[in-house]
This record gives sequence, C-alpha cells and structure tokens, in this order.
Amino acid sequence: MGLPGQQTEMRAFLLERGAMIKYRSDVEGLRAVAVGSILLYHFGVEALSGGYVGVDIFFVISGFLIGRSVIDQIIANNFSFFDFIERRARRLIPSLSVMLIACAILFAFIMLPSDLRNFGKSIAGTVIYSSNIIFFRESGYFDQDAIFKPLLHTWSLAVEEQFYLTIPLLMLALLRLSRTRVAALSWLSLIAILSFIAAQAMMYVDASASFYLLPFRAWELLAGVALGFLRPDWLAARARGWRELGAIVGALLIGVPILTYTHDTPFPGLAALPVVLGTALLIAVGATGSTFVGRFLALRPLTWIGLISYSLYLWHWPVVVALTYNSAGAPSPALLAAGVGITIVLSLLSWRYVEEPFRRRQYLPNSRMFFAVLAAVSLGLIGVGGIFYKTNGLPNRFSPAEQAIATAAGDFLQSGGVCVEADNPHIPGLAFCRLGDPAAAPSFLVWGDSHGRAFRDGIDLAARDAGRSGLLVWGGGCPPLVGIRKTESAGSPAQDRECYDQSQKLRAYLATDRQLRSVLLIGRWAYYTEGRGTGADSGNIIAIRSVDGKDMGARPLFADAMQRTVAELKGQGRKVFILEQAPEIPSFNARALAQRVLSHGEALPAVLANIGVVGQSLVDVRQQAAEQVFAGLERDGRATIIRTHALFCRARQCEAWLDGRPALFDNNHVTVHTSVAVRGIFAPMLADIPMDDRANP
Repeated sequence: MGLPGQQTEMRAFLLERGAMIKYRSDVEGLRAVAVGSILLYHFGVEALSGGYVGVDIFFVISGFLIGRSVIDQIIANNFSFFDFIERRARRLIPSLSVMLIACAILFAFIMLPSDLRNFGKSIAGTVIYSSNIIFFRESGYFDQDAIFKPLLHTWSLAVEEQFYLTIPLLMLALLRLSRTRVAALSWLSLIAILSFIAAQAMMYVDASASFYLLPFRAWELLAGVALGFLRPDWLAARARGWRELGAIVGALLIGVPILTYTHDTPFPGLAALPVVLGTALLIAVGATGSTFVGRFLALRPLTWIGLISYSLYLWHWPVVVALTYNSAGAPSPALLAAGVGITIVLSLLSWRYVEEPFRRRQYLPNSRMFFAVLAAVSLGLIGVGGIFYKTNGLPNRFSPAEQAIATAAGDFLQSGGVCVEADNPHIPGLAFCRLGDPAAAPSFLVWGDSHGRAFRDGIDLAARDAGRSGLLVWGGGCPPLVGIRKTESAGSPAQDRECYDQSQKLRAYLATDRQLRSVLLIGRWAYYTEGRGTGADSGNIIAIRSVDGKDMGARPLFADAMQRTVAELKGQGRKVFILEQAPEIPSFNARALAQRVLSHGEALPAVLANIGVVGQSLVDVRQQAAEQVFAGLERDGRATIIRTHALFCRARQCEAWLDGRPALFDNNHVTVHTSVAVRGIFAPMLADIPMDDRANP
C-alpha cells in the first residue's frame, strides 16, 4: 500500500481518531431531520417549503459513513470490495425490492395505461440503480408530472449506489498515491471543488442534469468523505463556547433553507452549499465533544426516526402518489395526515421484518444464496416492468369504450414520419422529421412549437394521402418566428438559447433551399401574445423580445415578428400557411377526466361539463391579438389561414371532446388521434403544392 513511512503515518491516523468512528447518536438524529423534512414537505406542510434539501443532508451523511468505513479498511489493509458490496446490498436492496413489488401490484390496478407504461420503465431503472438517468432523460417540455411517478424518489438512491461503486476505487487510488492523509485530503477536496463548479455551471445549461446526475452531486457526498480524513485534534475547539457556536451555525445553515427555500429556488448548485456545509459542520463539531444541538439530535425520538429513516424514505413517496392519484386531484389535509400514518406503519414493518433481518444476516446468511435470490427477484421485477412498458400499460384492463378515455392522457407519443437528430448529413445542425411519402421530394415545411409536434401524425398521413413529402422542424415553447428570443419558466436558459439557434439555422437552410414550396406555421399563438398559459398551466410564463432591441409589448412584438416571418418566406417565393390555434380548454386534463370517470364512477357528461368546455367568447378574447394579425395577413393575400375552431366549437361553446374521445391530452395540445381525425384540414395546403422530381433532401 505504498512506502513504509506512508503506512506508518496512515495507521497512526487510524488509531488516533476513535471519536470519529464510534456510533454517533447525533448523526442518527441528523438522519431524522433529513427524512422528516422530506416527508413533511412531500405531505404538504407549507412551513417546510424547502424540505427537499433533506436529500442533500443524506448525501453528506452517506459520504461520511461510507467514506469513513472504506478509508479505515483500506488503511488497515483489510478492505474487500465484495464484502463492501454485500453489506450495501443487504442494507438497501431487500427493502427496496419489497417496496417495488408492493407498488407494482397496487399501481397495476389504479394507474392509467400511459402512467403504468412509464412506471414499468422506472421499475427496471430502479432495480439496476439507474433511475436518476431515466428521470433526467424524461425531463423536458413533455415531462410527466412528478406526482404521477411513484419511483421518482429513487433517483437519490441511484446516485448513492453509483457513488458506492466508485468511492472504493477513488479511495484506493488516493491512499496509494498520497504519502500523507493531508495529500489525500487535498486531492479529494480538489475533486469535490471541481464537481461543485461543474454543478453550478450546469445550472445555466441543463438544471435537470445538475439535479439528477452523479458528477454534479458528487461534491455533496465527497464533503462527507472528506470528514473521514480528519483527525479529532484538527477539529477540537479550544473552548466549549466555540464548539457550541459551530453547532448553532451548522443548524442554521440547514434550518434556514428548509424554512425559506421554495419550489422556485434554483437548485441544487450554489443553493445546496449552505445545507452541505451545515451538515458537515455538525458532523465535525459533534466529533469533538457534546453540544446543545448534538444533545438535541441525540434525543430518543429523533434517533428512533433516524433508525428507520431509510424505510421511511422508501415508502413515503409511493404513499403520496397513491393518495393523490386515487383522489384525482389534491388530497385533503385529513387524507394526507392519514398518509403520514400509513407511511410510518409500512416503514416500521419494513424495518422490523425486512431491513434489519437482512442487515444482520438473519435471512439468507450464505452470500451465494443471498445474491442468487437477489438476482432472481431483480430479474422478475425487470420482467414485470418490461410487461408494463411493452404492452403500453396493459390497456386491455379496460373495455374498448373505456380505453378511448383511459389512453388519451398518454396519446401524445407521435410515430408518423422519420425523425433525425441535429447531427444528420441532410441538414447539419438542425433536427427534423420527414413527413409523408418517403419516395417524394420534400415540397413543404412545417415549422412549429410543441403544437407542431402534436399535429405531426395527422400531417404525415395527409401528406401520404396526397402523395407529398415534407419536413417538420419544431421546438417546445419555441415560436416559429424570426428575429425574437424567448424566456420561458418551463424551460432552461440553455433551451431558450437553443430555440433561437434553431430558428437561425432553419433560416440559413431556407435561404439556400429551392425545394420547399410552402411553409405551414403552427404555434400556441395566445401563449406568446398573452405571456402565460391559461387555467391549469397559467403558472407557465413566457416572454418574447426582439433581437434588434425594439422595445415594445408582447402583442406588438408578436405582430411585428409574424409579419416579418411571412415577408421573409414570401420573399423566398414560398406560399405561407398559418394554422389557427385550436381552442384552449383551461381546466381540462385527459388524466383527470379518466380518473374521475373510470376510478370514481362519475358520469362522463357531468365531468366534461365541469372541466371539458369553455365559452367561445373566452377563446376569442384569449386569441384576439393573434387573430387580428392573421386577419390582416389573410386580407392582403400574404398568408392562408387554416381554421380549427369549427372542429371543436359549436353553439358558442368549445369542447375537449371529438370523435367519441378526448380531443386534448392537456388543456392545449391535441392528441395523436385528434391530429389524425382532423387531417383533412391540411388537404388544401397539400393540393396547392405542385409535384416535383422524386428525390431526397
């Protein structure tokens, strides 16, 4: 393990720090603070608006406990990677497996097909401790609401397990290459600092990556590991007062974020630093002697909660999801309070009959048998998850009439056309989809935001029927307009930049293209003119601004940008079509409709009357600014407007119901089925395009 002098120095270090390696009741109490803040936050206690930082407390504690154990064993020359993994597996996987089995049974009965399909994918990801990667990849414009993901909380378990697989290798390398503990600590600190810098930088690029992925969370775990290198005499306060002050500061660094952070706080990155430092400070100070804060954390009720904290964390979120899902909305305070009790009962049973017996090797003491059973259970769970996913959520649980309602919530996964990423040889740097007849040369372009994507299958089939081919370029929340940038609360700064870059690359392509004879613009126009969503998504805010510095309101800017966009396309010799925005139904959600009708037995007409209709006058007011622009363009012959309102509105009332099923999957996007059912509206545009030579782009 290195030079003799190095071994002597390291072994002396190991013998010196008894205070750091004994059982720490204050750390057990700190676990209780972590899990308690998370649990109460998720169960709706508004006073703990930043309770989600409990995960960061857990990360530091895990880094300290695991890092301390690995460091000590490596220095003592008795570290075994197999034994380390087995201890981790016995501690974590049996309880996790029981929770997964219970959730698979429960949610197979109560979930709608689209949700069960996604749940199946997350089961497999959780089993192999990669759910953080799955949830990261799912994050984005069409991300499923968190409250419908029963295993969302397992992202942190995946991060920790990935850390457990890498930390022994890192410690072996540092302790073999470093002559002293100071040198090893210095290298570890450098890695942690680099991880922190990367995490903060990533907040401006992709906040989801900073939240979910290990490289950007490693600094929190490494902060705990660093404590394992410290000697008590480095930490010992010269006076009790300083020790008490350190503990109070640590408690404040944790407590203030728990009480003041909100869902809107940019997190993690820099905002996680106080919590990480506060947790590390409490652990370090507690190693040097007793403090008031330490004695409080060591109180029996807190250490008891800390003892079952893993089981509490495992069970609390599925309970929250089940209660919310079954209530088809926000559960009542009484139901949430009952949920806390259910969580505690399930956690106690899990801790008493699963977690502790496996950890103490009372069950399956033979290692080979343990791992054999573990593999069988894991493969079985992956198989169940695969069935949920491959069957699209077991839709045959419902009758044909019920399926039309049950599947609408997930009816936004378009399949029409062949789509390629930006790294393609046809239009380098620009992602697009080929629509229509694959043998025909592309003769039209569909440029849109997420509404463009929503109509993809309908346009694809309409183009095939007409023997035409076209291209689709779309971006969530990206107005298909020239000369503007957007800032959207539902997106990240990187996505905002990508939106403008996409329009610039498309304009550059169109400047040289001679095949695309017509362009169809599709957008959620009222979103851009009014600056926000409506009803259920009124919290989504968007601001558009001119790239040339023009200072005007959203409505005049939209009018200017639309007129400039049409003029640019007309100047290239293209015919311009604009799709009138389909009516928004503010309170509608296909999932809520299905839950109320199928799970609660409410009458379909009554539910539709409650959440599925809106007065035509309200639609007209909401879309007035955009319609005035379109009327002018149509009157002057600069663009042809493809109307949609007549499809959804009659007798001065617009409905989220068409062709015997939900027409929308949320309050503004049409379902795939709807896009196909109404594809006839695109026939005039396609018929107006002359046939061209048959070739590829």
